[in-house]
Amino acid sequence: MEKNALGLYLTGHPIDSYKAELMDILGGETLAETLQRVSENSGTNNQANKFARRGKRVWVAGLVMDIRVRSLKSGNGKMAFVTIDDRSARTEVNFFAKSYAQNQEHLKVDDILIIKGRAVYDDFSGSMKINAEQVFPLSKATTYFADAIQITVDDKTALEPILTTLRQHTSDKPSTGADVYFHVNGKHIEGKIRLPATQRLAMDTDCYQTLLKHCGESCVTVRYNLSKWQPETESETDPTDEGLQNKKSIQYLHK
Repeated sequence: MEKNALGLYLTGHPIDSYKAELMDILGGETLAETLQRVSENSGTNNQANKFARRGKRVWVAGLVMDIRVRSLKSGNGKMAFVTIDDRSARTEVNFFAKSYAQNQEHLKVDDILIIKGRAVYDDFSGSMKINAEQVFPLSKATTYFADAIQITVDDKTALEPILTTLRQHTSDKPSTGADVYFHVNGKHIEGKIRLPATQRLAMDTDCYQTLLKHCGESCVTVRYNLSKWQPETESETDPTDEGLQNKKSIQYLHK
């Protein structure tokens, strides 16, 4: 898709092709809706509240429009200011030294990113911005966040290639794999089968793409869980996460 000198796409926004998947991952909330929700509920005027100062934990996604990298005055590292756009809104994401060092390999113009961070009110611009903590390429979403997969089969489905793929990608750690469901839609039978926990999938990109190839995109549905990814260490419990986990960690299979 062609982009003009102003950074506007002339023949449609590239993120349009991934809108449905992004809505599944993010619980149906666009960037504009997330920023609006945080702005209304964050209590930006209550500077005595330490969590208001730190910002509200958010998960957002967007197309990277621009990246500006600056060296720290101390000479010890760099930081970056990244502009993302999901068609509903455009905002700046700040990567301070630590987060930039951890995530810089994923920061590329025209890539779609899923970002975990904190939305804060910027007095200078009078708008909400995001301080990034962790970045995930959309192409790796199934690897990090797939909680379950449903495969729809009928009388004409070739099962052997599907079963072979499932066997090849069985998770070494069933507690962290994705549950597997078969939705059987046969001529004389219909129902849902859940495979045992010992047959959960390690849902990497190769596994997902292979299943799409064998089954067709309309027959594969993924349930995402943002809480599935956990950092190696967790900071103090943050009450700003309350409600967000419930809203965004459970996306039900709908096909």
